[in-house]
Amino acid sequence: MSGAVTRPQWGLCYFMPTPYARRPQLPLPMMALRERFTQHPLLPTAVIEQQNRWRERWGMQPKSPKQGEDWEYYFDPTLIQGGTPNDPRQRLRFALLHSQQQGTKYFLTGAKGAGKSTTAYALWDDPEITQKYTLLGFTIHDYLNLVETDASQIIAVMIAHLVEFLRDAHQDAKFEDLEARAAVQDLRGILKTLKPRAKLQQVNLNVFGWFTAIFKESAPARTQFREFIDGRFDEVMDLLDDLNASLEAYTQRKTLFVIDDLDKILSDDVRRRVFQAQLPMLLRPRCAALYSYPIEVDHDPSFESLKRGQSNRYLLANVKLVPSRDGPMLAEGRQVMTELVLRRLGRKPLSDVIRLSDAQWDRVLHYTAGNFRELSRLLSHAFEIAAMDGKTLADQKCFELALERVRADYNMFVQQYRGFLNQVGDGHRSQQQVAPAPQEIDPELLSKLLAAFAVVEYPNEPGWLGLNPIVADLLEGTPSRL
Repeated sequence: MSGAVTRPQWGLCYFMPTPYARRPQLPLPMMALRERFTQHPLLPTAVIEQQNRWRERWGMQPKSPKQGEDWEYYFDPTLIQGGTPNDPRQRLRFALLHSQQQGTKYFLTGAKGAGKSTTAYALWDDPEITQKYTLLGFTIHDYLNLVETDASQIIAVMIAHLVEFLRDAHQDAKFEDLEARAAVQDLRGILKTLKPRAKLQQVNLNVFGWFTAIFKESAPARTQFREFIDGRFDEVMDLLDDLNASLEAYTQRKTLFVIDDLDKILSDDVRRRVFQAQLPMLLRPRCAALYSYPIEVDHDPSFESLKRGQSNRYLLANVKLVPSRDGPMLAEGRQVMTELVLRRLGRKPLSDVIRLSDAQWDRVLHYTAGNFRELSRLLSHAFEIAAMDGKTLADQKCFELALERVRADYNMFVQQYRGFLNQVGDGHRSQQQVAPAPQEIDPELLSKLLAAFAVVEYPNEPGWLGLNPIVADLLEGTPSRL
């Protein structure tokens, strides 16, 4: 039908009306614009409200969005790019919809700012996915200590979510049998020593929720739970599987856990433990699960067990801006990156807030290497500088000062790792279409740099391991200019 609007199958490709879109088109202060470009994605509002009920039961404070967090500004770029079948988002969606196996595990990674959380959270907005799966999800930084966590704590949070979902659905009639299990009783005894004032008569199966509430702050809780699960692994996993079986029987759908921000684990040792020694624990549950994981895993020989054994791994590259390393700007890449900005402006034209020529705007996009987070960071700096100068538009001077700020952030890494970065840059500047082979690059250094801002990028496509353009300028001693 002419003029009909169809809902996309994947992600937040439509623009949800916001208070900004409904108001008269008035000029926006530069500092207000800065806040719009410090956004990062949240779980959908309904999921946060659901989890807040559970957090209160566990004795935790409800989670409320912090400044800079928003749900509505995010979208899936694949449809704007043409939605090619080889796009990892499309391949992930296809695998989720067509998997016939029980308990398939999926692993999602990408450079910082490439859209891992956005891709994962958009599953809740996909009607075909929600028709097949009951989605349960959480970000580990809400519950776990990013310096000292392990797979056993992830399993505990999964069990806590299953218990509370079934309780909300009034499907807890069978809990009495499960609560009588020795593993649950013994865990209650451990909790009693950790929290002697807790009203344990109210703590049954949600003993896992109580542990979830204290994992982040309590080192003794983390230690004692790890020791407990080491000796009772099969019993705990059987409990998880039985709870999941009850949920799937009730919903008549498979369960899919979405576990985000595992790539944010701060300790190299913990990352190695979770994704190498403890990988069987993450694979063991009979429910499906989508785990994010650190991109450096793909370049570290220590993680061969994950790379070799798991075919359902999906790498999100940055938006493709050029057809080859030194090619011209692609109109399609420019459109995708500009679309992010327009959505956050409430559909105001760029010319209302930015005074740049088309060529200068292309240079701004060049310095982002097709990374959404890098674009947002550069814009937030530019709008802040414009506000400090009393300007109503961010102009060339504002953006070049913003580039100087980002250069200062990166300079410490350039000074410390100049030799290594030159090695990566040599592969980037070569005529080959691939960077140096992973075994030729020190994996420990690569891990540090991939985890720090976006010093090392995946510009345009998986396999194009190269330097952030600003880092490349620093190495060559050239200014970053529009």
